[in-house]
Amino acid sequence: MKIAEGCTFYHVEIAPDRQIPAHTQESIELSLIVRGSGRLYTGMSSVRPFSSGELVLIPSGIRHHWAFGGNGTECSGTVENITLMLGRSFLRQLSEIFPALSEDMDRILGCRDVIVFDRKHSCRMRDTLLRMAGESGKEQAVSLMSVLSDAGQYMEAPENLHICVQKGNGHAEQRLETVFTYVSCNYSRRISIDDIARYTGMNRSAFCRFFHKHTGTTFIRYLNEYRINIARELLRLGDMSVSEICYAAGFNDTSYFCRAFRKHSGFPPSKA
Repeated sequence: MKIAEGCTFYHVEIAPDRQIPAHTQESIELSLIVRGSGRLYTGMSSVRPFSSGELVLIPSGIRHHWAFGGNGTECSGTVENITLMLGRSFLRQLSEIFPALSEDMDRILGCRDVIVFDRKHSCRMRDTLLRMAGESGKEQAVSLMSVLSDAGQYMEAPENLHICVQKGNGHAEQRLETVFTYVSCNYSRRISIDDIARYTGMNRSAFCRFFHKHTGTTFIRYLNEYRINIARELLRLGDMSVSEICYAAGFNDTSYFCRAFRKHSGFPPSKA
């Protein structure tokens, strides 16, 4: 929902694998994980786990990807998050119109690190964002002022986690996008490290070093997590057996699939 020019409120409940892939944006992102867990990839080398209840500020221009997986989806088969997309010009205009907010807006605009807000300090912001999901446009505008004021006030609290993000070069980002696209198109087939290394123009050892450096994980782990997210969505639809889903998601051994699914999700595929 568009609250104002340059400010949009999103309340999303979707399957884990339907999240937006790795991307950058001009806007500043403030995201609350209502339900779900996984890993947040930022920049070209930073990765950290996240879980329900976390509130994260991502400055503009930082490549990031919310990779949902693990506990938090078993009841409904979906994850839920609330996001405010804040244009930089919008925040500057607020600062001019409401001088009392200028220091808070300057802190948000000047932020260069990804900030994971301490849960104690973010409590009121979380409650306000959750309430905004059921509010009218006028009510949301009022609540927005409260959220932005609190974000600006608490973003420098020492209890927060600051993730210093190293932005990658364009060539590395393009190569990663090539890998992600290849997996999304071929996950149901056999994919070896040698296959993907040749596809990206690297030898096996160079590719393994490159992928781990820029994602914080191994390619095999990434591929297994991607396939398990596909399997979870197929299980949610309920049209196929566990064995059929195993092969449709790219696994070639049912026993291994069940073990990997339990390790990743915390429960067996039969309980999904």
